[in-house]
Amino acid sequence: MEVIKNLRSPEKMIQKHFFEKHFNEAYRPLIVLANPKTYLNARFAKKDVKNQVIRADALIKYIKETDKATLCDLSNEEMLKLAEFFLKNNLPERSDYSLKYKELLEKYETEKVENNPSVEVEEKKEIKTSEEKVCPRCGEKMVLRVAKKGNNAGNKFYGCSAFPKCRYIEELSE
Repeated sequence: MEVIKNLRSPEKMIQKHFFEKHFNEAYRPLIVLANPKTYLNARFAKKDVKNQVIRADALIKYIKETDKATLCDLSNEEMLKLAEFFLKNNLPERSDYSLKYKELLEKYETEKVENNPSVEVEEKKEIKTSEEKVCPRCGEKMVLRVAKKGNNAGNKFYGCSAFPKCRYIEELSE
């Protein structure tokens, strides 16, 4: 509702005051439950919240009743202009959420490895093969690492990127 208020708010002070005063009469939030089998447990919900949630089969009736009750009567041309206004101001949805998730996961894993003193991920020096190595235990990507401590200090090995959940390692065959 705040986004709509900011988009539709006029620049002139007098019009802006009138708009903000009557905004809640012209615009009402509404949640439409599309699935007819959806059950809403509204026992503890406030009355105004209950009135904002309706089923899809009651939408036409709600619109007609609301249209009769409002003083603002818009023509088809005005409704079309309003719809075009909202479409024009609509920001396209980010389509690839999985890419953002992968970036966050990689950032998290590198931070986790940096905080673990026994292993170090070798920066961007992974051996490129025709197909990337995959952990046989959990299916995550294998990462080229260098042991910092222990008997194998300085030796390279492949470790599962899901470390510490999965502790699978493979020695690097040279």
